[in-house]
Amino acid sequence: MDRFLPFLSSAFVLCLLAGTLRSIRMNLQQSPMSSPRRISIISIETVEWLLWALTLIAITIAAPHPVTVILLIMLLASITTATKLRYQEETRSLNRWIQMATRSRTSIIRLSENLASGFHSRLGKQTRVFASRLQSGEPIVNATRRSRLPLDADTVTSFLIPTTDVPQTHYASSLAAHLASNRRTTETHVNQIESRLSPIPQQFIYVVATILLAWVFCRAMHFTMLAMLGELLREFAVRSRFEIEQLDTIKLISDVVVAGLVSWLLLALIIRWLPGWMARRVPWFGDQALTRWRCDILRCLARGIRARQPASETLQIASQTMRVRWARRVCHRAYDNVEKGVNLPTALQRSNLISSSENSWLSVAEANGNLPDALDQLVENLQRRQAIKWRLRMSWLVPTATVAVGAFVLVYAMFMFDVLSTFIRTMT
Repeated sequence: MDRFLPFLSSAFVLCLLAGTLRSIRMNLQQSPMSSPRRISIISIETVEWLLWALTLIAITIAAPHPVTVILLIMLLASITTATKLRYQEETRSLNRWIQMATRSRTSIIRLSENLASGFHSRLGKQTRVFASRLQSGEPIVNATRRSRLPLDADTVTSFLIPTTDVPQTHYASSLAAHLASNRRTTETHVNQIESRLSPIPQQFIYVVATILLAWVFCRAMHFTMLAMLGELLREFAVRSRFEIEQLDTIKLISDVVVAGLVSWLLLALIIRWLPGWMARRVPWFGDQALTRWRCDILRCLARGIRARQPASETLQIASQTMRVRWARRVCHRAYDNVEKGVNLPTALQRSNLISSSENSWLSVAEANGNLPDALDQLVENLQRRQAIKWRLRMSWLVPTATVAVGAFVLVYAMFMFDVLSTFIRTMT
């Protein structure tokens, strides 16, 4: 209790300082970006996050209890999830606006500056840096890469592949095709929103947090209460039905499980930098990442073919604009196959971008002249399959992990109560 008020007051002061620095940083980000301003923003942001970390440490010291740690981790998980969902939604909005601007010949620099003022995540800073680099004369690909702006390859391709002008005599057919394209885009966007806003990410985060918190709680018991109870049992020669060596075995198993879980999550975080063969072998996340990268490439191809651009040119542009190394290498292999005279679906299959059944489907669509629509439909099918897979996985992961964590904690609780009841019986 002596350190509760001082550390709690320190946490309050640190929180006020961090909030003040955040307000200053947001005000600086509202102005046009320059090199000194970017350095100031990065410095203020670093100090701000340091103050937030010190705030959490002060709260933990003020109330050193496992419940405090649990509440703080749940708070961090909620904030992280909300921030990620906001960033994803703003990213989708940015890509839609920029694609619309390329079709209407709107100034990208001006649009980026106006959009940045409405973004509340780090996307606002990235968009302003992107606009300032374009203003200084950098190419669109270099500006996107150096500003780390999360533009889809389909969006970057819309800059580099102009939309062909349709003659006035084909106005009716052009209007019908435009309406069909808008309908497909709207349906795809609705499906993406429903899949992204589903409770699957939150459920997965809370399952992982529960496992880690149970492990931390039991490790703390090993270092504190269990050691003291073991000494008391040996000193009073009291025999319990549970042995501490049994808990050591359970602790070893839990250490192995948590080590595997942490390694799996670290691989999922760095999956975009892993080689293709290694990324494919990351459970769950590898298949999801490869499917997402495949969809980006297929959307680029659909846009290029619909704009009557050669497939080789579209693949060459995609190999330069993709942010993931695996996607760039796949596009380069497909480009080489197309340049050798191989038809597009077969080239995509040889570069491990589509399967044999998908090759047959796209070959028929190419013969019928419906290849762009077939590519869009293939992207929707791949995304829908991934959403169904994750729903099925979470349908058994959540109850299984809940029961396993409950049994893990119950073993420690049974040991504690058994030792206490044994002491009470011995004393009486």
